[in-house]
Parts: sequence; C-alpha cells; structure tokens
Amino acid sequence: MKRIMLAVSMLLLIATLSCTDTVAPVLTGDITGFVFLQDHESQQIKDRSGVKVSIEGRQNFTYTDSNGKYRLENISAGIFNIVFEKEGYGLYKIIAREFPGGGEAYLHSLTLFELPAFEVSSVTIVKSSNNLIIQGSVTGVLNYYRNVLIFFDKTSNVSNDPKNYLTLRSGYVYADSSQFSSYIFDYKNWFINKGFLNDSTIYLAAYSSTDYWGGYPDPETGRYFYTGVGSNPVKESFILD
Repeated sequence: MKRIMLAVSMLLLIATLSCTDTVAPVLTGDITGFVFLQDHESQQIKDRSGVKVSIEGRQNFTYTDSNGKYRLENISAGIFNIVFEKEGYGLYKIIAREFPGGGEAYLHSLTLFELPAFEVSSVTIVKSSNNLIIQGSVTGVLNYYRNVLIFFDKTSNVSNDPKNYLTLRSGYVYADSSQFSSYIFDYKNWFINKGFLNDSTIYLAAYSSTDYWGGYPDPETGRYFYTGVGSNPVKESFILD
C-alpha cells in the first residue's frame, strides 16, 4: 500500500512540475497605418515620407513611405506608446495602445503639423472692468490666419508641459497682421474656477502655434501635450484682483 501511495505521489509531482515549466509563446504581429503632413498654411504636403514611427522603450521603428504608409513588423504583444516624429513637425504619441499580437493591427490615420513659421515677440495684459485682455505682437506679417496658445499656472515655471500649466486660452493673429489678442470675460471667476486664488500671482507663457492645435493626453495630469507650437514663448504675470 505504501508503495502505491508513493507511486501516486511521484506521478502528481511530475505532473505539477510539467505544468509549471510550460510557458505560453509570446504572440507577435504587425502594426500599420498612414501619417499625413500639413504645413503651417494648413495645406496638405504630397510627399509624406520620412516620418519615424517607433515604440517607446523598445528598439522597434520604421519610416513612412511617400504615401505616408508605415509598417512596424514582428511586434510583441503588450501595452505601449507609439511615437510619430519628423524634424520640423510637432511630435505625436498614441498613448497606452494595447496590441494583442498574432496578426495585423491597422491604426487610424493621423496628421503631423509643421512647426509655426513665426514666434511671439511681446505680451501686454490689460484689465478693463471685469474683463482681461491679453494682447501682443508676433514676428512677421503673413497672409494667413495664425494662432497663439497662452498657458497659465501658479508658478513661473509655466510652459506647455502638462505638469507646468493649469489651463490655457488661444489668441488669434489675422491675415496680414502681426498683432494677437485674447479676451477673458469675468476673468476673476474664470480663473478661480480653474483653481487659482484671489490676490495670487498668475503666470503665463504665450507660444506661437499652428492653426490646428491638436494634441495627445498626459496620463498623469489628464491635460494635453499640444503639438505644433513654437519653442520660444514670451512669459508674463499679473495679480488676480
């Protein structure tokens, strides 16, 4: 009887070890899609080649062809960020994309925007009754509509990084003009509702921007990285009173 029990125990141990040593294969597959390019006059660019498409934290990357098509091959299953970048254009990311592997995944088409061909040169803040006017100048007089993005924060580190701003507004530069303006009506309540305190200092950074200022979300803050903005903002501050 003891021999039978010992034999059964050995068979159970072998079966357990066999199950433990079994490792499921990692599935791989391809990721494809299209990238479009748009210049600072909001015109589509015909040659869409040279956009680098990569997986953040991995060695996988490829480049788009002249039609904007790309194919990332032999990608292991997982959840990762996909990065799209080309010199002279705003970087874009698809955040936390889940890829099961085992086939081909087609991503929705997206557009990279050429960085603006102008910069903000000055900013002036005017308080008029309950309204706030942020106005200023940009470099160059161009024959198309342009944008200025204005980021606000509680510290002088204010920037277009989602960790360094609480809210934002846009200003407008009309064709054949070098001036922009942005109006905030009932501005005290507007800023207080955004998390600022009365009588506190509000810092702002004004960036040149393309006509379309799309972006991608920052998982930590819930705010956005805005693509297609200039690299030399003008900063100012004022008291919320």
